[in-house]
Amino acid sequence: MCSSWAPGEHPQGSRQGEALADNSFTHLVVVGSSAGGIGAPSGLVSSLPEDFDAPIVVAQHLDPNRESHLQEILARRSPLPVNTSAGDST
Repeated sequence: MCSSWAPGEHPQGSRQGEALADNSFTHLVVVGSSAGGIGAPSGLVSSLPEDFDAPIVVAQHLDPNRESHLQEILARRSPLPVNTSAGDST
């Protein structure tokens, strides 16, 4: 995914960062899309207020033969930090 934070990685002092650090959040937003389906995640993140306090996970199929620019695309549209999670590519 593109927007995911491990506990302690979110900017200090934010409500979202504090909730993630102690796993106290009560809501989680998950969006999935296929390769080329950037419209839904882009629309979602561009409409978020700066004080949105739930973590968001965007899971998108990526072409293993092409470099992904998903993080940069979402970061340009989002008022919140966007990070790419590292994980098994299988």
